[in-house]
Amino acid sequence: MEMTTRNEFGAIAHVVLKHPREAFQDARTIDEQWRQLNYTAPPDLGRASAEYDAFVALLRESGCEVSFLPADGRTGLDSIYVRDASIVAPGGMILLNMGKPARRGEPAARGEAFATIGIPVDRKSTRLNSSHTDISRMPSSA
Repeated sequence: MEMTTRNEFGAIAHVVLKHPREAFQDARTIDEQWRQLNYTAPPDLGRASAEYDAFVALLRESGCEVSFLPADGRTGLDSIYVRDASIVAPGGMILLNMGKPARRGEPAARGEAFATIGIPVDRKSTRLNSSHTDISRMPSSA
C-alpha cells in the first residue's frame, strides 16, 4: 500500500479508525478508566457508537476506504485517538511511544493491526515519543 501524507486538505482516500465499540469496549472498561485518563465524564458508549457510525457513513459516501483497528487488551479508552499514536510517512507508519502510562501498549497493538490491514510499518523509526502534541510535517521549502 502506498503511503502518502502530503497535506491535510486534499481528498481522503483511506483512513484507519478505531470505533468506540473497540476503544471503549464496555461499561466496566469505561468505569475503570475514564477518571484516570482525566475525562470530564464517562463516555456514553451507545451515543458515541451511533455518532461514529454516522461519521463513518459520511466518509464512505465520499468514496473513502475505511479500515478499523480492533479491540486489544493492551489499549484503552484513549486508543480512539488514532492520530496520537502513529504518523503516516512515505516508508510506512511510524509508531510513537506514548507518554501516558495507560497508552504504552498502543504501539505494539497498532503495529500488529497495521500488518493485518496490509499497512507497512517503518521499523527504523521506533524511538519517537508522543505526549498529546500534534506533529506537523513542514514543506521542504520552509
